Amino acid sequence: MFNGNGGNNRFIFSLGNDYLDGGSRNDTINCPTLRRQHSVSMSNSDVHINETTTHSVERVQFFDGTLATSVYDTAAQVYRLYNAVLDRNPDNAGLKN
Repeated sequence: MFNGNGGNNRFIFSLGNDYLDGGSRNDTINCPTLRRQHSVSMSNSDVHINETTTHSVERVQFFDGTLATSVYDTAAQVYRLYNAVLDRNPDNAGLKN
């Protein structure tokens, strides 16, 4: 079990059966592999990466992109704005710019 403090924490992902609690603020897991190499799912405020469960972690950085898990994250806000204004989901090219 790994617990963050009240600051902006950065965790390094390692394969294993771990539990990470980021605590308050903006927390990030660095996962130095490609997203497709992992099984990733979400439930409530938890993100499950393979056998690891994270709680209160706002971003998971992979080599090929970042998974934003917070509805308050800038990426999530842009996604909702894109959908509201254009009435469709954004395409990948539009989100990368």
